[in-house]
Amino acid sequence: MRNILENGAFRGIDADFVDDCAKALRPLALVQQAYGKKDNERFIREWQHCIIAQYLNYDEVNHKKHGFAARARRRGRYDFLAIKSASLLAKSWHATFNDTTYAKAQLFKQDNIFLALAVWHGLDRLLFIAYGRNAAIGDFLAAGVRQHEARETVRSTQSIALADLVCCYGFKIYAVSDSPEAVYVLLQQREQGRKIPHGAIAPLTHRGASRPHPARGLYIAHKQSADFRQYAAHAQYRSSRRHNGRRFGRVFPSHLPE
Repeated sequence: MRNILENGAFRGIDADFVDDCAKALRPLALVQQAYGKKDNERFIREWQHCIIAQYLNYDEVNHKKHGFAARARRRGRYDFLAIKSASLLAKSWHATFNDTTYAKAQLFKQDNIFLALAVWHGLDRLLFIAYGRNAAIGDFLAAGVRQHEARETVRSTQSIALADLVCCYGFKIYAVSDSPEAVYVLLQQREQGRKIPHGAIAPLTHRGASRPHPARGLYIAHKQSADFRQYAAHAQYRSSRRHNGRRFGRVFPSHLPE
């Protein structure tokens, strides 16, 4: 009990942090209100799904909580996309399947069911996407369901590591905000990433015609808004003075084009 209570790193509430977050989130709250998307988690997830789907040439996204994330009509039928996300700062990168059933496992054996594992740095910087399909994923999920039914696991949850998606299931990694070389160097810094060969990483343009960053239109429109100008002026003032030994940087990430 005492060890649990000693976990964490408690410190005083930083009023400037609270103030900066409130000012940054006000324009975002206007977008939530305009589109009627008040659930914060689903709002961010749907926006990220739109980015990933556009990059992978899927033109429809699911606006509900359950079901596949996106789909596209090809060859007279729909291809469906399951999207899993991971943070750059996570200890490991996995595609995790929660509450798996035999029916869901069977779907992943079909040739029109695809999977994407996206790795993000922060809320909006998409580093790379592992993408592909393999019927053996359905077999892996079904085996997990059998383990759960045998009461070997508490919950029917299965995870596939990024390295296994590439090395065992033939997925390709598509570099998004950096070059394939930069992504390869990043992967070499992780034990599981060292298994991934350089040849498994490609620039995103290999999937088709080159396209601009899907968030560019949102970024440009937001730059033109009164809320952005007001917040940018505030941020410029804040960046001119030091706070806790650091300076405030740009309002928006540098990887988005000007």
